[in-house]
Amino acid sequence: LVVEDQEGVLNYVTEILTRAGYLVIPAPDAERAFRLAAESPRPIDLLITDFILPGITGLEVAQRIQTLRPGTEVLIMSGYIDQLVRGEGAMAYLQKPFSADDLLNAVGLLLAPGTQAHVDKGTQG
Repeated sequence: LVVEDQEGVLNYVTEILTRAGYLVIPAPDAERAFRLAAESPRPIDLLITDFILPGITGLEVAQRIQTLRPGTEVLIMSGYIDQLVRGEGAMAYLQKPFSADDLLNAVGLLLAPGTQAHVDKGTQG
């Protein structure tokens, strides 16, 4: 489940993951994400959400999705990571902007069977 209010970023993430063989459920806002998570007959293994969404944070989205779908891994993406997400400790994050390889590596780490890896990706200069 990918939650991103910027259409270009939502399309970019969806395309990368789809090409890599993942089944992606795109959501342009939190309310749509909640509805899709509640209605989906399939498991939701991973939530990828922007940190800043209209009227809600990605952390709040993650908490609600994990209540609906316990066991869902979470990857927060943002250009404004710093203390907010790092302070959460248990949340993996991906610093914007990121490459397709960065995204796929982060997703692979989170979905690898039997691992408890947490991703801490920053842009590399």
